Amino acid sequence: MKEKGKIRAIGVSNASLEEIKEYAKYGIINSDQEKYSVIDRGVESDLLPWCEKNGVSMLAYSSMSKGLLTGKIPPDRKFKSGDSRLDDPRYSAENIGKTNKLLEKHLNSVADKHNASYGHIAVAWLTKNPKVIALCGARDKEQAAENVLAGDIELDGNDIEKVEALAKEYSKSVATPDSLF
Repeated sequence: MKEKGKIRAIGVSNASLEEIKEYAKYGIINSDQEKYSVIDRGVESDLLPWCEKNGVSMLAYSSMSKGLLTGKIPPDRKFKSGDSRLDDPRYSAENIGKTNKLLEKHLNSVADKHNASYGHIAVAWLTKNPKVIALCGARDKEQAAENVLAGDIELDGNDIEKVEALAKEYSKSVATPDSLF
């Protein structure tokens, strides 16, 4: 279909490395869409290296972990019926509180330096790799316009160290059994 001009690109989503290798036997894969964020880094062990080696772009969904990495979710937030965060332990009042404190501890100076939000820093960390495209959700046009600003941030080595320190401490003190880090 690609050769006939019916489609422009071939992408996969939520696939294992074995599945992607099998798919690649039948056509050139252009993108792989996976859950990937500062605190969801399971793709780094196998999928991301394979994508980089094979010229496949990584589309990172949940780049701000459904708002958790923005620091804007208060611990007492009540999620509505149908919200995927409702029964997710990551979004318990206790874990939101812990996460917000870690964001402030590790990212406050980075956010101030770049005149940015924690969410911007989380997205900028992802896109430091030119093969990674951060997908950011937005509930309204203001949030969409706000998310775009992350594309102008270039993190330096010191900034990246602080983000990595956040991730490391999160994995030790907040991560839930379903975390991929």
